[in-house]
Amino acid sequence: MTNWVYSYSSVTGQNHVKTGLPCQDSSFVSESADGKWLAIVVSDGAGSAKHSQISSSFVTEFFSKSLISLSEELEKREPGAWINDYVVESILKARYELRTIAKSDNLRNYHCTLLACLIGETGGFLIHIGDGAAFGGKSISTNIKADYFSSLPENGEYSNETYFITEADWIKRLRIIPINSVDWIMLGTDGGTSLSMVNDSEPKWGFVVPLFNMIEKEKSQTGRNDKLKSILADIQADKLTGDDKTICLAFRRGVHIDESEDKSIVKEPKKIEHVNTDKKYLKADVTQGKHSIVAETKWAYLLGHFAKYTFFITLGVIVFYLIRLSYLSFKGFFN
Repeated sequence: MTNWVYSYSSVTGQNHVKTGLPCQDSSFVSESADGKWLAIVVSDGAGSAKHSQISSSFVTEFFSKSLISLSEELEKREPGAWINDYVVESILKARYELRTIAKSDNLRNYHCTLLACLIGETGGFLIHIGDGAAFGGKSISTNIKADYFSSLPENGEYSNETYFITEADWIKRLRIIPINSVDWIMLGTDGGTSLSMVNDSEPKWGFVVPLFNMIEKEKSQTGRNDKLKSILADIQADKLTGDDKTICLAFRRGVHIDESEDKSIVKEPKKIEHVNTDKKYLKADVTQGKHSIVAETKWAYLLGHFAKYTFFITLGVIVFYLIRLSYLSFKGFFN
């Protein structure tokens, strides 16, 4: 049996839906044959590169398989500097394949980011070029918020600029980050981190912990991926970002997910006990420049509207009696 429970999905953003562009985000997850190792890869194709959906799709599948091949070597060899060499060689191979796909040495139309990890029983490492972010730790809890690591986005001169595996100077932007043993991890493109992080600087725990909890309750891989996709495709997620959205998450089977003192900002869609999006019981809230999804229960929604209508009814009754009183006084004056 696999040691990991995971889910991954990429969803087209509304900006691309409106302009007729495809989803340029991609994601891929591979497991080792014994279930001990997990390779997770996400890639965000540049919006200005007309074939970036092709390159991001290729990059995610290529590196997930390459990293699983590396895990087989790690079963026989101690970790060391040779891992860095393996990563660099893999990137060179991927770039060679992309030039073959493009039938050109110019990869401008195939620009895409790279964010990947290989994790096993005792640890692993991250590969990062460009934006997007990854974070993970030893506990999944709304109360323990310091016990985690993160790899944050690297942007260019402007916030909407970043770096790509397809650029000539990619080696300057390559980050290879060792990871100690973790029980959970989450990777996302910049669209995904709009939901899962606060200003791309720290996890949004009110989103992250309930999301892990919901994924854990699904019994099949298809169910887990579909659940994540429905959350990323929800209209409330589109209010936070118009970009394509990708999130990949994984946790060790049997790990305890503590949702005590839950202040969750992600809820099960279309269930009355959580949120009914069809009735617009879910709304987006922006506080001091930080985006969050605020869920209102059905009762809160109905009570709010009851209070509003009660106010207008009461006001109408008061006006009616004032008019009647004025009329009687006016009538008595002439009598």
